[in-house]
Order: sequence, then structure tokens, then C-alpha cells
Amino acid sequence: MAILPADYFLPDFPEQVWDGQTGSPKRYHPRQFESPDGYDFAKISAEVMAIEQYLFDAGSNVTTIQRNAVEPISAFRWVKLTPGNEYTVADNSENAVAGILLQALSTGQSGVCLSYGLLTLDDWTLTTGGVTLTPGKSYFLAANGQMSLAPPPTGHIIKVGRSTSNNDFVVDVSHIVKL
Repeated sequence: MAILPADYFLPDFPEQVWDGQTGSPKRYHPRQFESPDGYDFAKISAEVMAIEQYLFDAGSNVTTIQRNAVEPISAFRWVKLTPGNEYTVADNSENAVAGILLQALSTGQSGVCLSYGLLTLDDWTLTTGGVTLTPGKSYFLAANGQMSLAPPPTGHIIKVGRSTSNNDFVVDVSHIVKL
């Protein structure tokens, strides 16, 4: 048996998690072995989010990229790399995202984008159009280097990360689907 230090951080997992057996109140017998339904997926999602948060809190690394801009780009816009390995504004028309630019750049100026890690802003207006984020929600790449709660109806669905509070956002580009 391992003895943990008093200050050891235990993840905040949901009280109950999906154990491979349904717990759905819609079923006649709660221990039937069947495919999970929406009730079960809610438990699975809560567990996955708790694990992601635990791993992130445990000391994840931050990954950044430094390049020059081929055009003027506003701060906190999502960018992609051109064939010349320079920044340009990203959108969901193609499967290409390098990260979120951390400062405004003029043409030829060098800057840093965050491609993985925690980004905390007091005002998210430049990226979402709103001052705060919706906690616990995934965000998707939208037009003109911005991000949105709603996946786009055309192009590529590119999940760029998830908010953990009104001001904190975990940058993690994933789940790319072409429509």
C-alpha cells in the first residue's frame, strides 16, 4: 500500500462513473449489459473531463511556436503556418491550425503562438466576441481566426480547446473533422 503525502492532490472525479453497465433510469433492469445511452455518456464525459483537468493541473507543459507574420494579425487570433513557415490567420476552411497568437503582429514581425497549454485572459472579446468564456465548454475554430461554441456548418470542425472557467482556456487543438 502506498502512503501519500498530506498535500497530495486527488482528482475531483464524479461521484459515480460508468462501469460498463448501464445505470440509466430508462432501462427496466439497471444492470443490463447494453450499449451506453445518453445517461451513461454524461457520466463518461464527466469522468473524462475530470481526468483531463487532473492531468493538466498535475503540471502539463506549455508549447509555443515563434514565427514571422505574412500579414497584419490581431492579438489572440488563431493562426496557421504557410508553406514558407510563417503565420497567417486560420479559419475552418482547411485543416491547419498552429495555435493562438499571443500578441498583435504587423507584416514581417515575429511573434509567439500558444499551441498547447493554459491561456488566461480577463477579456476574450478579440477571440470570441464576448468578454468571458462559458466554463466547461469546448470551443471550435471559426471564421477570421476566432473561436466559437458552435461547430461550423461547413468546412472543417476543429476543436481548439476547452474553457475551465470564465477566464481560463486550455489550448489543445484536436478532433478535426471535414464536413
